[in-house]
Amino acid sequence: MADKKITALTDLSTGVAGADLLHVVDDPTGTPINKKVSVTNFINNLPSFIGFSNSTEDISSATQTAISVATAITFLETTGTNAATSLADGTVVGQIKIIVHDTAGGTSECTPDDVLGFVDMDFVTVGDTAMLMWTGTKWVALASHAAAADTGYDGPIGICMPGSVSKKTGLIQGANTTYLNGQNFQKDLQATLNRAVRLSNDANCFALSEAIEGAGTSANVVFGVIIGTGCGGGIVVNGRLVSGVNGIAGEWGHTPLPWPVANEFDNHHCWCGKIGCLETYISGTAFEKDYQQMSGNSKSGQEIVSDSKNGDIVAEAVLQALEDRIGRGLAMVINILDPDIIILGGGLSNIDRLYENVPRKWPGYVFSNDITTKLLAPKYGDSSGVRGAALLFQDD
Repeated sequence: MADKKITALTDLSTGVAGADLLHVVDDPTGTPINKKVSVTNFINNLPSFIGFSNSTEDISSATQTAISVATAITFLETTGTNAATSLADGTVVGQIKIIVHDTAGGTSECTPDDVLGFVDMDFVTVGDTAMLMWTGTKWVALASHAAAADTGYDGPIGICMPGSVSKKTGLIQGANTTYLNGQNFQKDLQATLNRAVRLSNDANCFALSEAIEGAGTSANVVFGVIIGTGCGGGIVVNGRLVSGVNGIAGEWGHTPLPWPVANEFDNHHCWCGKIGCLETYISGTAFEKDYQQMSGNSKSGQEIVSDSKNGDIVAEAVLQALEDRIGRGLAMVINILDPDIIILGGGLSNIDRLYENVPRKWPGYVFSNDITTKLLAPKYGDSSGVRGAALLFQDD
């Protein structure tokens, strides 16, 4: 046994007994020692809120009753009508709370003190279940089965998403969350939620938000950019989203990197099946990959930027290459669309130096002697896409 890797051992997927032993490393950051622990002792020593070992409670009173935050699961067993319960703030970030209605003949309503996205939850029939997580400031609903979360709003819903909706088939296309492709996501959501739903690309929603209420309110033509895990764009003209006849307007991430230099002709394979897409050069994923290839080390985008500030030569070279590539990519957009304002979104938009250094690259590529296009940071940051999704119904 001692000469086998853990991955080579037989998987015990069923029949785990309390007396079975697990391997643990005690004090890994101090003086690490290999030890053993039984499955029973392991479970009994987990924090009670996780949901093991004596962490359930029953509530049967028809009067206002506080649900305990010290237990993982609460069973609502009231047989009265409109029984109300409250839920105090959680105690640990990531704390999970499960509430189950398991008695016929009554209804219950739970009203947490601090919640995100709903006011209260109604438990009507046996089996109604809600799973909540404490973020440190709010309870959020992770999942529910039949439990109705009362938001006080029963109108339409706008959703920002990767990819686009085919105007011909209504199916999702071009999503880097590839399991959505070929699905009638809008139809399924409307059937499930029983209300009108509109979908649009996340970059479209970002651009719409910033053009109408954000950094681009003074502009006639706004190009909104997402440079994060992938690379996308959205176009707004005179406050109207331009999606195009094929629903793909602004998809600059799947055009080739313009004006490539010698070391950029290597095979940059994109998830879409093409080679050389701009997304494979200027996304956050590409930024980190470039650093790994040049340094031999893997670091996050934030760490690379920080290292550059501290004099790391490789980090600075990678960052300068990113600036130059974004500059060339946006110069191509300016040559075609000629927007008043370009607004950066996504993780890489938090690199402050981009707003000064990228426009300096444009004169070498933009077909104009006078370039007045501005490159701006978003007013609403990471929340802008969600705001734009809500604006999909602005004309209704």
